[in-house]
Amino acid sequence: EQGIEATLPSISQKTNKKWNKRFREFEQYKQNNRNNTAPSAKLSKWIVSQRKNYRKLLKHNVPKNLSWYQVDVLTKSRFPWISWENNRMSFHEKQKSMHSEEK
Repeated sequence: EQGIEATLPSISQKTNKKWNKRFREFEQYKQNNRNNTAPSAKLSKWIVSQRKNYRKLLKHNVPKNLSWYQVDVLTKSRFPWISWENNRMSFHEKQKSMHSEEK
């Protein structure tokens, strides 16, 4: 089965391949590590960078290092957008909170 391939049109093909590789590693990690063991250093760094890129995307709405499509792919994959050590509020609760503040 082929994994989901997410692309960034404005970013080089090499960057897209690297992102897809890390995403596949994340998927494998989730399947193989249900006992909450820490991911590899490379995967941990990638997870942190996705969170950082997501915050930038929300703030500036410019898909520089992360596209909205990739955000959707990660969200559907149950990506941990919020570090549980820092915030116990779930991603969906955070989104609801942000949307209710806009009204």
